[in-house]
Amino acid sequence: MPYIIFDTSNSQDKNLPYSKANDVIGRVTFKNTGLDYAYSSGALEELAIADGLCSADDEVDVKVEAVRQYYLHHCPSFTGDNVTMAVQGTSSEFYPRRNYKLKFKGKNGHFWMNAGPFEDDYLNYGENLEVEKGEGETKEVIDNPCHTDWFYMNNYDVGTTKFTMKIDFMESSGSYNGGFCRFVHNAYSKHPLDDYVAANAFNNTEKLPPTTSLRTNIDGYPVLAFHKKGTDDYQYIGRYNMLLDKGSDEAYGFKVDKAITANFAGNKAVRKIAECWEFSDNNRTYCSFRDPDGRKELSFLAPPRADNTLDAAAGYRTNAIGSAPIVCDSFEYRYHDGGDVMDYIYDPVKNADKEGDALEAFPTPGEGVENTLDIYSVPDRGIIIKDYYKNWEKLCQWVWSTCTDPVPNQGEPTAVSNVGEMAWEQNTFYVYKDGNYVLDTGVKFDSKTDYYTKGIDEFGQETYTPANVNEIAYTPNKYYILINGKYVLSEDPYDSAQTYYVIEVNEAMLA
Repeated sequence: MPYIIFDTSNSQDKNLPYSKANDVIGRVTFKNTGLDYAYSSGALEELAIADGLCSADDEVDVKVEAVRQYYLHHCPSFTGDNVTMAVQGTSSEFYPRRNYKLKFKGKNGHFWMNAGPFEDDYLNYGENLEVEKGEGETKEVIDNPCHTDWFYMNNYDVGTTKFTMKIDFMESSGSYNGGFCRFVHNAYSKHPLDDYVAANAFNNTEKLPPTTSLRTNIDGYPVLAFHKKGTDDYQYIGRYNMLLDKGSDEAYGFKVDKAITANFAGNKAVRKIAECWEFSDNNRTYCSFRDPDGRKELSFLAPPRADNTLDAAAGYRTNAIGSAPIVCDSFEYRYHDGGDVMDYIYDPVKNADKEGDALEAFPTPGEGVENTLDIYSVPDRGIIIKDYYKNWEKLCQWVWSTCTDPVPNQGEPTAVSNVGEMAWEQNTFYVYKDGNYVLDTGVKFDSKTDYYTKGIDEFGQETYTPANVNEIAYTPNKYYILINGKYVLSEDPYDSAQTYYVIEVNEAMLA
């Protein structure tokens, strides 16, 4: 079985990250034991021939290179230097075993093939190889056969630099994550990009990688995971699933060649207009395609005050960080050309390195004013966010427009006072008289009387609980409540503190 080692022995903090607030930089070593065995047994030559990389009659050096190419493109063993390790997942963040996100393309971050046909190259160059830089160059130049910019997961065209390590702490089979995603991917007969190509919607499609190498879902496999704290200090931490990260944009076909443009979008680069989003909060918010404030016109900007103004100082609701409109807690981008800007607006402290990108999206401040995010109010940031979220907003607005809850009033609302959680019935409830609870035998409901329901506690003793009794029993979706100046149908349970309304239909308003 493949295994992976998270090495923090040379890190300032020897521990693995324990929350999303503390990333750790370390080394990661991955061993594909099956692939390495196939190489040592000579089986990779046959596989390389089967894949058309060489033929049985080719010279030895051609076969050697073919084997190296096959190895490189089928989950090779590697060592990753300066890997960013971060806790992944929200609900799972504080489980005894965390999920981890691994980013290999940070400062001085590299993949080094360390086994199979690349083992000697790796050993000869040593673990502490210094990277050469030319004069005036900002890009690292590496002439090393064992170095690669990408990790290829069983394909020759599209690699990744990001992984998500899933422990599946609450689901021990490990099948409901990577396994199910592989099932969904295999259920597709083609990649969605094939339809665009067939419809001649894209230009320069010859630069598009074969869609057979692209994914519609994540991919991965189980590995044994170890944590290395010191030279001989190893700890087994569990059986993980080593998966493509949701941010492996190239692997899904979002970040294709810049030359590939969309003729239906003014010949803009496809990678500039492609979007992928995920739901972050499905608790009757925007993720439920509803306006959380019951407004007729759904908006991702702040809800109005009682006087219908949008004054930020008067209660502009923000995300959990307090730096952006509240809609940012509902939808999180997976791929978007404005990702760096949104990252900074979401959390300026955590993403301080993206400040320059973010500020380019804001208007230039007045003379003598330092251009920092602090000078822009949440509504200012909301305007930027609204532009990035505009397609999502259009979709939510359309779905919300089909909801019958917030339709314009078709008559005058009238408050009702005879609605309770339960309707009064004779010989059903109890009243308190002369120091005792007795069955109510009255002939009609009395608004001045307190009614009770009878029960039995765990000790077999009678208990009497106040009952919200009235002439009519409350029914959800029948009565209206007032929210931000709009009357909307109440879907929630009965609330004794709430004022309920009925609306008599005005036939003239329906004409």
